[in-house]
Amino acid sequence: MKEVYSSEDFKEVSARNSANRVHYPKELAHQTGSKPFRQDGNKGMKPKLVDIFHSTRKKGTSLPNVETAKKLDEIHETMEKDPSLSDVQIAQKVFNSKSRDRLWGLVEE
Repeated sequence: MKEVYSSEDFKEVSARNSANRVHYPKELAHQTGSKPFRQDGNKGMKPKLVDIFHSTRKKGTSLPNVETAKKLDEIHETMEKDPSLSDVQIAQKVFNSKSRDRLWGLVEE
């Protein structure tokens, strides 16, 4: 079996590529995975349904289609009509869901 990653040629190429990537603009750097909502600048506060909905559906800085924008507006309207509702209750009303365990993992505290 050939050990590709321990060969001297591979190590040289890898070191050269790593050194070259330092000069890439940050926007071009490869990024994978997900960002926890606690890093969204909420300063330890639990994120609101509106923030979660918008940040998980936006393309760049705007929403991708009219239906998504309408749902976001509906969430805003529901929150304004009855501010005492929790995020789970708002999601149940807006998305017509009777099952609490299938609403994006929102937990009522």
